[in-house]
Formats: sequence, C-alpha cells, structure tokens
Amino acid sequence: SLPLLEFCLTALYETRQNRLMSHLSYEKIGKVSGAIIQRADAVLAKIEDGQAGHGDLARDIFLQLVQLGEGVDDTRRRVFMDDLGEGGEVRAVVKALADARLVVTGREPSSGKDTVEVAHEALIRRWPTLRGWLERDREKIFQRREIERAAKAWAEHQQAAVYRWPDERIVLEAAPVILDLQCRFPVKPVERAFLGPLTVDELLARLDDPATTHAERAVIGDRLALQPDGDPRPGVGLRTDGLPDIVWKTIPGGNVTLELEAKGWTRRFAAKPVFPVQPFQMAQYPVTVAQWRTFVEAEEGYDLLVRKPYGAAPETQRGHDNQPAVNLAWVEAMAFCQWLSGRLGYNIRLPTEWEWQQAATGGDPHNQYPWGPDWDETRANTYESNLGRILAVGLYPSGKSKQNVMDLSGNVWEWCLNQYDQPKQTKVGGEARRVLRGGSWFYDQGLARCAYRSYGGDPDHRDDNVGFRLVCCVSPPS
Repeated sequence: SLPLLEFCLTALYETRQNRLMSHLSYEKIGKVSGAIIQRADAVLAKIEDGQAGHGDLARDIFLQLVQLGEGVDDTRRRVFMDDLGEGGEVRAVVKALADARLVVTGREPSSGKDTVEVAHEALIRRWPTLRGWLERDREKIFQRREIERAAKAWAEHQQAAVYRWPDERIVLEAAPVILDLQCRFPVKPVERAFLGPLTVDELLARLDDPATTHAERAVIGDRLALQPDGDPRPGVGLRTDGLPDIVWKTIPGGNVTLELEAKGWTRRFAAKPVFPVQPFQMAQYPVTVAQWRTFVEAEEGYDLLVRKPYGAAPETQRGHDNQPAVNLAWVEAMAFCQWLSGRLGYNIRLPTEWEWQQAATGGDPHNQYPWGPDWDETRANTYESNLGRILAVGLYPSGKSKQNVMDLSGNVWEWCLNQYDQPKQTKVGGEARRVLRGGSWFYDQGLARCAYRSYGGDPDHRDDNVGFRLVCCVSPPS
C-alpha cells in the first residue's frame, strides 16, 4: 500500500494551500483512486512528450504486466525485463515508470534476471486508461498468452510432438495473433521454435534452405495450403477465371535412349530404342488436387471419359489442395487433358516417356537424376525421406531439373502417354499397360532415376501413388 499512499500524499502536496494539506484537497483529487489516476496520466503524458513512440511502448509494457482474469479480477504479473523487448528504449521507459513508482523492478534470485511488475493492483483496477487498453486488446492478449503457455509446455516436455499444436491451429489461430502483435509483444525464441515459419515469405525462404529437413518441408507444404487464399505459388492452384494455373517450362529437343535393362520391373529390349524429341512445353508441377477438382466439377469435365475406370465415380481426393492429384486412372488423366485443351484452345496431353525422360535429364543423358548424375536424398521425397506420405508439389527446389521442372524424382509416379510393352504405340484404346515414370514416396532412389521405366497396369487402373503431368507442343499464350 505504500505506493498508493505515496501517490495520494504527492497529489495533496502539489495541491496544498498555505502549506496546508486539507480534507477538501483530498476530496478534490478524488481521494486515493483519483490520486492514482492523476499520477498515472501525468507520467504517461510526460513519457509521450519525451519521445515519439514511447507512449505506445509504455502501453504495451503495462499490458504485458497484467494477468488477465477469467471470471475473476485482473491481477499483477511479474515479467522478466528481457521479455518486454530488446533495446535501450524499453529499459528507458521502464526506468521512467519505475522512477514514478508506477512499476517496481527487482531481480529473481534463482536466475539473476531483472524483473518488472506493476506497483499496485489498484492501478489495474482503477486507472481508466489501462482498463481501456485491456478491454480493447483483451481477446488478442488471451490468445497470445495461450501461445506462450503452449510453447513453454512443449519446451518443458523435450519438444514432444504431442505438445505441439496442429498446423491448422498454428496457421489459422496463432499466426494472425502473432503477426498482428509481434511489433508490440516480442516473440520469444521458444515461441518461434514452437510455431515454426508463419508467413508465406518465411515458408518459401525455408524451402530454399538446403538445411531444411524432409519433415520441415512437409510442414511447409501443409502450411502453404492452409493460407487464407490457398497456396499462392504460381502453377499450383487456379487462375482468376477458375481454370488450372499451369506454369509451362520449355524443354529442348534431342535424342532419348530408353533403358535396355535395370533392376526391378524394367523390360529387356532386344535393342536400345532411340526416340527423337522435338522441343516442347512441360508443366512445372504435376496436376494438383485443386486443379483436378475443377475438372471433376465442370459440367463438361468428367463426362469426357471414353470409358469409366474401376469404381466408376471420380475419386474423391484426399489431402491438401496443393498436393498432386492421385488415385487416377490413365483414362481419367486423358479426359482431363481433353477438357483443358478445349478450355484453353491448344492441345494438351500426357507426355510420352521419351519426352518425360528428356525433361527429367534436362537434355543431358549423363544425369541419373534431375539435378545431376549422383543421388542426393535431400532433394526428393522418396522412401529414404522416411515421411511415408505424399507431400505438396514443389517442396524440393534443389531437386528441380535444368529447366526448373519440379518433382520429377519421387513424391508420385506420373502417367505417360505410350504403352509399356510397345513404347512406340501411343494410340488411345485397348487394354495395354501404360508407362509410369519418376518413382514415388513409397519407393527408393533406384526407381526415381530419370531412365527408370515402370508400368501402371491397364488404363483403368488406379493407384494412390500415381498422378500425372501435362505437356503441350506449342508455346502457350502468356
């Protein structure tokens, strides 16, 4: 109660008449409550006049020093000085408040850290300015404190996954609060670690960092999908007119030799077949869930199927919109190409496997993988990643081809136009098996090589490892 008495006596002294502190003066200053209000408002005005921005800083310091009550009164909250913010300005404002006896500073014996707290809870209960600040930001402060508590619990339990919030909660609930208040309430290192990257710029920067792990890339892909307007990367979602947004990459011409023999299921040919390839355009990413859905929902879309695959109805896509569309039969991929060709006005189709291989090697047959001759498990989502699932497209920039085509190794197999047993045969119809290229998350590095051939069963066959990618042989309008 000493700070309260000091406030009151100071106000009485300043309003004394003829050296007398009267009861009338006590009434005029509003008694103890009025003395507190006058003192706090005067100190705040002085701080505001002293340097631009210091008034807002004082406000945010006070807000951090209040423990918000849920069904009970708000109370004081002791905070480490360092948690109020970095820099000399914070300490200067705290000193001004402490000199005015509005806050009390101290030191925690166990840690040796400086602490700050409100001088008396009467300030919290009776100062209208502080009450106004609290009511205006109460909900955000509640949410901010909840993040703080969750991060602390996560750290105290050795960062156990069970204590970490799901990405949906972090992106949809925590991120807006943190980003809104981060200039006012500093984000602690443990909170940064708990939340991970939040903004699109942070997410994309982490993708470009070679040190980013497979698990971190999976989180980034999920968080990009959860952005308010979806994954913003070009080529992943839809155009403003609702059609698939395809980013085309020019692939140079050349000659491609199909692999004569390899371990696994690759067919043994009597001679190495060589196929000439003319320059063409290939989609930077496989067709995504969002793009496939547009086709299925279009009135003239799914009805273009020449015949129905097993299961008849179009497959309901699971996963996020920025993941590759999978569990699609070859005939369904062909129908998508026909539909999009009609909507865009130029011919779009599946790649032949020699076109696919030319794109994967970047035109250099020495490249065993899109990035070069040697395997690097950090550049693709294959069995070696230990993730055990499909990821969003484009999460491995270091795994791109020379022409910046992404995901040609791993994640999902991709349908090709031609038959497996008779590679030169590209006509639609019949029961012949069609070629798959690229490997997937379920298979190891050997099957993710540029030259590896596999087959996907007959044209009606669906598999949850299999998607598709588009090519066209003209330069699409920009």
